[in-house]
Amino acid sequence: MHEHLPTIQIAMGAAAMMETLHPDMAWMAYEHTRAIERVNGVPTGRFDEKAMQSRSGHTLSFFFGVAMASTPVAERVTRTVRAMHDRVEGLRPDGHPYKASDPDLLTWNYCTQAWAIAAAHKRFHPNPLSDERMEEFFHDYARMGRELGGANVPTTKKGVDDYLADSLPYLGVTMPTVELLNPTAPWRYPVWQRPVMTLVDWAI
Repeated sequence: MHEHLPTIQIAMGAAAMMETLHPDMAWMAYEHTRAIERVNGVPTGRFDEKAMQSRSGHTLSFFFGVAMASTPVAERVTRTVRAMHDRVEGLRPDGHPYKASDPDLLTWNYCTQAWAIAAAHKRFHPNPLSDERMEEFFHDYARMGRELGGANVPTTKKGVDDYLADSLPYLGVTMPTVELLNPTAPWRYPVWQRPVMTLVDWAI
């Protein structure tokens, strides 16, 4: 599932875009991500390119560590991410509190990733797995969701699909979703780069 880097990069972009439809995730990213440039702690609305590259590297390192490294390494990087989550909390503009360690939010996060990896694999991988092998992926990948602190993490494709469908009443398009949290939006790039970024954005 993880051996074809372009597919995984598309999947991570798709999962990130889906995650921003959850208002808790969107405002948490707006307030806490290092990828957004800040002046005196206030987000400017622009991306910090170096910070984004660093953040992307950390994210890929985590996913490849979980997928391909030894069990002790996978457990260690998972503990590191959990410790980082424990420090992230705040309030949305409507006063609703959020915490990165919220078990339900972590399950939502896991499901967007599992769905996106499977969907991108099926659509873009040159030699996609059979449906039976894909079910093995959902079963095995669920351990990551549990280890990160998710609650009642689904272990089948149908379980993930059902969880995402059941989440629809909690989702919405907020300011960070539209204005800030799509790094592949073609309008962010010089005119000569936009055809390529339009293709990347479409794939995601």
